Amino acid sequence: MTDLSDRPGWWQASDGNWYAPELAPRSSAPSAPAPISVNTGEATHGTGFAVTSMVLGIVALALSFIPLVNVVTFPLAVIALPFGAIAMTKKYQGHGMAIAGVVTAVLSLGVVIAMIAAFSTSAKSSSSSTNGAPGASGSTATTTARTPGLGQPASDGKFTFTVNSVKCGIPSVGDTANGLGATAQGQFCDVNMTIANTSTQSQDFSASLQYAFSPTGSKYSYSSSGTIWATRAENFFAGINPGNSITTDVYYDIPVGSSIAKFQLHDGVFSNGVTVLNR
Repeated sequence: MTDLSDRPGWWQASDGNWYAPELAPRSSAPSAPAPISVNTGEATHGTGFAVTSMVLGIVALALSFIPLVNVVTFPLAVIALPFGAIAMTKKYQGHGMAIAGVVTAVLSLGVVIAMIAAFSTSAKSSSSSTNGAPGASGSTATTTARTPGLGQPASDGKFTFTVNSVKCGIPSVGDTANGLGATAQGQFCDVNMTIANTSTQSQDFSASLQYAFSPTGSKYSYSSSGTIWATRAENFFAGINPGNSITTDVYYDIPVGSSIAKFQLHDGVFSNGVTVLNR
């Protein structure tokens, strides 16, 4: 056997033979282990911020259009805004939901502020017209004599009301035999009225803001079931543009034997209202 150890690169195998350098076995380097993914829970935590912001923002926007109820819009929006901002700045998952939460929260605040401004303007307008009315400081007899009655216009804020007729003693409305109507607890009174917007701005009419009073001073709110079934929900809540008017029926459920002596009609939640006598 020839000894080739003096040749560079030649190597001797376990069988005792010598081989050229290009036949030397290659050792493969061990592959690096796959990185281990550790879930710290940050992504899930971030998604919670985005979802919370979106849900609160949507709820705030939905409630912002409902008078009185929309007072809860402010705390909901105040919570939704920072949650959404955190989710966006930290680049958490659910970036789109965070944006939706911030946008709906801002819109809800805008709606509430606009409604408050509108009601405030209406209240000031009504107060000015009341304070400027001639004979406002006169005697009770004089004031009563000038109070409008049936068929006479009466103004409050942006609206001019005219109560056309009052009919009481109605036991039920609609098809109560087939469950498509409403039965009065006492008796229904059908009050037909015309509402005209005499201002330069649009205003919403709501039957829930129109009140009736008995001769003894008992205050009656409108009957939602009676009004809806009798009018097919037409105009019991309606937006009226400047120069337009609607005629609708508002139903009141009053005790049997009682009657309506007067009405207090409002163009908005915060208006002073105007009195109309049932005569």
